[in-house]
Amino acid sequence: MTTLSRTRSSRSAVSGRRPSGLLGLAAAVTVAAAVSLAPAPGAAADSARTVAVVDREDIALSGAATLSELLSSRTVFNVFGRHGALMGTGSAITLVNGRRVSGVDFTTLPLAAVERVEILDQGPVRHSAYAIGRTINIVLRNDFDGLEVSAGIGLPTREGMDSRNGSALWGGALGRGHMTVAAAHYGREEVRARDRHFTRTRYTPGGPIADAQGVSDSGNTVILPKDAADLGGRFGLGTCSEPTYTGILTHPGGEVCGLPVGDIYWLRGEMSRESLQLAADHPLDDDADVYVEARVAQGEDFRVSTPNSDRFTFQPTGDARQRLLDNVINLPSGYAFPDDPTDDTDGVVALLHSFIGHGNREWTTKLEEHALTLGVQGEPDDALGYDVHVEYHKDEEVETGVNLQSNSLVTAAIESGAYDFVNPLSRAPAHRQAIYDTAIRSTVVTENEYTKANASLEGETLTMAGGALRWTVGVGIEDWAHRNVFDFRDNRNISYENDDVIGYGGASLVADRFRWSAFAESTLPLLDGWDLTLGARRDDYDDVGEAVSLRAANRYRLNDNLAFRASWSGAAHPPGLFWVHAPQAQYYTPVCDPLLKNDDGSPLCRWVRLIAGGNPDMEPSQMERFSVGATTTFGGFSFAADWFSVTDTDLPGVPDFQVVVDRAAAGSPVPDTSVERSAGDNSIALITVPTVQAGESETRGVALHAGAGWETDWADLALDVHATRTLHYKYSFLDVESRGGYVRDRAHAVLQARRGDIAASWSVYGRSGYLNAIETGRYKAWYGHDLTLQWRDLLGMGLDLAGGVLNVANRDASLDSSGDGGAVTSFDSDRGRTFFLNATMRW
Repeated sequence: MTTLSRTRSSRSAVSGRRPSGLLGLAAAVTVAAAVSLAPAPGAAADSARTVAVVDREDIALSGAATLSELLSSRTVFNVFGRHGALMGTGSAITLVNGRRVSGVDFTTLPLAAVERVEILDQGPVRHSAYAIGRTINIVLRNDFDGLEVSAGIGLPTREGMDSRNGSALWGGALGRGHMTVAAAHYGREEVRARDRHFTRTRYTPGGPIADAQGVSDSGNTVILPKDAADLGGRFGLGTCSEPTYTGILTHPGGEVCGLPVGDIYWLRGEMSRESLQLAADHPLDDDADVYVEARVAQGEDFRVSTPNSDRFTFQPTGDARQRLLDNVINLPSGYAFPDDPTDDTDGVVALLHSFIGHGNREWTTKLEEHALTLGVQGEPDDALGYDVHVEYHKDEEVETGVNLQSNSLVTAAIESGAYDFVNPLSRAPAHRQAIYDTAIRSTVVTENEYTKANASLEGETLTMAGGALRWTVGVGIEDWAHRNVFDFRDNRNISYENDDVIGYGGASLVADRFRWSAFAESTLPLLDGWDLTLGARRDDYDDVGEAVSLRAANRYRLNDNLAFRASWSGAAHPPGLFWVHAPQAQYYTPVCDPLLKNDDGSPLCRWVRLIAGGNPDMEPSQMERFSVGATTTFGGFSFAADWFSVTDTDLPGVPDFQVVVDRAAAGSPVPDTSVERSAGDNSIALITVPTVQAGESETRGVALHAGAGWETDWADLALDVHATRTLHYKYSFLDVESRGGYVRDRAHAVLQARRGDIAASWSVYGRSGYLNAIETGRYKAWYGHDLTLQWRDLLGMGLDLAGGVLNVANRDASLDSSGDGGAVTSFDSDRGRTFFLNATMRW
């Protein structure tokens, strides 16, 4: 019979390698680690097509130092087929040893403990409703015997991001059972924005800020309200002299005093991770095993960002107003500041101000993770198997930040004249004291705690024309507790609300969710070579109600060389805890009121009060996926093509505030929102905007996969290519379609050669260009390639060496041709050309 997932995934070796596939999206061949198409062991493989298997050799040749790098660093190139267009946006799930896991951190799961990674197309409903898309199954090395010690380094040719890694793996007998233990360390240095040409500061003195790079318009800029003569807008403030500032730059709304932030912040911070992984099993009797898997991990990140430079508003009066007007650069001689305020919106100025006197913001994040799984699995007879297990997972991040500011304290200090907003680098004693008094430190604690229990039973019954009918049934529960708590305090240890801290917003969230599930799945071998898989799953959530998922997959092999497949899936996805449970919080936002006009007839624009939060009446969103495809093999060649369509409806989101105002003024308000107006002048007094389910997306495309393998006198060769073309993509919210382009073509390709114990790999990966979000320019296509080499059992010493060059061409980030958008970076472009070397010794 088909045994249960853990037995099959942790106890089986990958069957012989065979060339996985070639494909063609001709112009942009792409890649990452070489893959094989051997059918993946594990229950998942019985009801889901295995797209690829990344084995230990592939991992070594990838140059990845962590599982996160292996799976995530190249997802923008569709490596391993993980890109959302192939899988359905947001629908990927991750399994460890065939079990659905919650909260797994790919930076802490030791790569040394991974036997292989299986990529499955549409995982079974037994794992999750999310399995409507692709599924990643991480198979651990639970059967390893002996001792293995590894160490490696990564050395970019550019400044920053040097990395180091080390691990130790031991496996051996535990009575009649087995145990493996893996320990790992990973560390990486920071990279500063000034050390990459696509993020460092560049500008033309006196030129447009739109043409600048690494420049913030919030150096010291004020937005003055329009006066009766329609004078006002953006102006520089103070001296605005280099090198502290950029000098005055032009802006569509006037002029700005810019700050060269590209010379200040870190593009990526320092990071370190340490982890310990244990797996053990022991037979209870001849038909049952007890197993345990545990992991503890810790880490620390440190990064530096610019001095706080977010927009904040205040109402200058008295001396503060006069000091403001006296120091506005190029203020029109006839400008008349509005009269003294009559309410909290009159005479409000927006200050785009960098608190450079306070210094850079620095963030330290400490992580801890604990995971434990305990289970029993068995096979009472050849036609029946079961698995019962409980899991506990807890992860916690504590982020501390320094050199933030309180809006209320800063405003009071400006009004009193203590804080010199004109010259934040002033050495005046009162100003220095104001810097100390207005400084805020932050502590943000994010914690997730999962407790789960699952039981499944599977077996074989009946006998049809194509063989025995295989089935699985099961139930499960999960309790998820989430905390995201903000704490802001000044130097006197007085606490402040989130919305009073410049650069922050929202509110702390403490929420939980309980789920129980039931599922059934069956594979019917209707004829020899013709299988029909049917699955159903019901999840019941205590906060958002019922979610039902259905799946049907049909596979028909016409002969040894040609097979066809088709599948349909419908799934309901619960919205995230934030969308449902986030408490209401107050903000201020600029909107233009179509019911109130300026003297020239244009809508009156002003800052108004906004209340936003979660929506407790939300329900699961809906996703539907349909695909048809075919695969053919001949000799050492294979080719596969699949057309897919994915539709999402009822997606959660927050409506655009201007759309809310416009719709309310037109008499067709957005559901669940409100716009309250003052009784006197009919101005907007308050906007209430909860989360609404008004998003829709459509994706259609083609996934191609091809491969070839052949033997020559000097080496065995294998070529593997994956590619996708997105034929159609649309996202809309409240019937307003998003502008901008999308990547149409993604591809990766690997050419591998092996002779004896020496293997070489050439990887190519890339994506096509696309329009920016406002369709004023285009991001160029990006492609790169890696060259790696492995020598196994060097000189018969039990030593493996792997090394090579990643991003050989030293490709930079993609840039917007118009300059309106920022750089599109990736791990490869940030790191640049990198030499790596890994050594593994085993006994």
